[in-house]
Amino acid sequence: MIKLRLERIGIIMNHKKIRRLMRKYTATIRRANPYLKMAKAIYESTRHALIC
Repeated sequence: MIKLRLERIGIIMNHKKIRRLMRKYTATIRRANPYLKMAKAIYESTRHALIC
């Protein structure tokens, strides 16, 4: 999200550098919940199998 906003205003920056800056200035970094991602993937695959 931050990377896209920076690119819109013309600043090209590596995602690793963005993370380092966020850590330095104590901005919270939200990570995706791996269990939720897995549950969503299983749901999508079973839903797709039922439709076909």
